[in-house]
Amino acid sequence: MLKLSVIMACYNEEKNIVIAIDSILNQTFTDFEFIIIDDGSLDSTVDIIRRYQEIDDRIVLLRNPINRGHSYSLNVGLHAAKAEFVARMDADDESLLERLQLQYDYLTSHTEIGIVGTGAYLYLKSNKLFLREHFLPEKHEDIVRLKYKNTFFYHPSIMARKEVLLYEGGYNTNIVKSEDVDLWLRLMDKVKFHNIQKPLIKYSVVPGFNKRNFVDSFRTVLTNMIRRGEVLRNLHLIARIVLIMVVYSMGYTPRSYRK
Repeated sequence: MLKLSVIMACYNEEKNIVIAIDSILNQTFTDFEFIIIDDGSLDSTVDIIRRYQEIDDRIVLLRNPINRGHSYSLNVGLHAAKAEFVARMDADDESLLERLQLQYDYLTSHTEIGIVGTGAYLYLKSNKLFLREHFLPEKHEDIVRLKYKNTFFYHPSIMARKEVLLYEGGYNTNIVKSEDVDLWLRLMDKVKFHNIQKPLIKYSVVPGFNKRNFVDSFRTVLTNMIRRGEVLRNLHLIARIVLIMVVYSMGYTPRSYRK
């Protein structure tokens, strides 16, 4: 039986996708299917994927006839996955050679854990300039304690039990840029999280502040605060976020990096 399904959604990634695909196909762990969902690309992304498909039958290409969004595409891949375990990948990132093996070994030996992420080497997407290595909290308790202040995982670094990702119906297709945070917030009381304290992906970022992404993330967090009855105890955090939005509207752009 197939051990692992790797899921990657992409849109107009002809400049980056070769590195991403190679990094998965060259893994020391080999028993997987690689489901790539093209979200209506208008460049040569699909042609590149098809060339790889001709030489490696582990690749499964699924296509959206029009651009439907990242969340929708990930759900397509998730429902198509045949294996018990699912790993994520992004078309502008790179997985280190032992990533899948280390995560698979961890999940199979720690049955209490539902989702495991890793540390990351951060790079600029435009020129692949190395910025730094970064680690997120390791244990479930610490990950959850910082749920509104820090990201849970580097999204393309995660490996999970497929059934876990489907507990709440998968990704919310109404969310544009923080679909992963929303899913982790909905799952955190149902499963245990863990982050391996080793950088196992090269994660690309873009400098600058994106108001749309910021507002989408704030809406996602606030919705979950309301759902969990935690608004009052987090008023200081809400006030800080609103202040950032006000400052931005006055013309000041915070220095930051984003996906």
